[in-house]
Amino acid sequence: MFLQLPTRWIAVLFLVFAGLTWNACSKDYSLEKNNGSIIDPFIPEDSTDNGGDTTTDEPVDPPTQPPVNGPGDTNTVVNADFVKKATYINRAQVTNANLAIDRGAVQAVRDFGAALKLRFSQAQDDIEVLGNQLHVSIPGQTDAAHQAVTNSFLDMEGRTFDIGYIDYQILELQNTIDLYRKQINESTEARLKAYAEKYLPYWEQFLQTASTIRQSL
Repeated sequence: MFLQLPTRWIAVLFLVFAGLTWNACSKDYSLEKNNGSIIDPFIPEDSTDNGGDTTTDEPVDPPTQPPVNGPGDTNTVVNADFVKKATYINRAQVTNANLAIDRGAVQAVRDFGAALKLRFSQAQDDIEVLGNQLHVSIPGQTDAAHQAVTNSFLDMEGRTFDIGYIDYQILELQNTIDLYRKQINESTEARLKAYAEKYLPYWEQFLQTASTIRQSL
């Protein structure tokens, strides 16, 4: 039997996921605005100005093409956005898992929180290594939308917490799956694709587990 959640919790979830959806839709626009201002250092300067003497003993090579994956290209934007959003998710999931371990009324919720904490902690460790390799900034904490959800959990106890936490996981894990699938399909960075392919099956399995737990609450 489903327990009706407080109106405040429903409002929080609606606002949070509306904000997450808006952020996902607007990210490309804000980043693409900066692409036009980047000067590619690999384009050679004009070599015809040599003091009025236009003759040369050697043929002039044609201008070289800029690298496909140079600074500011679309793939770089996709990679940076994925690292940022995955970090937000990882950090929030670890924090919320600690709450589930402490506040879960049923053992299934506490065990689920422990499993999430372990796997998202590993995912964050791995992405920090990749971020350093790719020179991509790693956020030091989660974003405001995820933090708002965590704050709302602090007002919940017992079965109300269990239902709120599992309902949230069903939504959040689906968003995470969508993010990882997008990275696999759109990025040509082999290391990040391998990262997404490694963890995607865990998130899919967690989503199935959350759905099963929800039916028993």
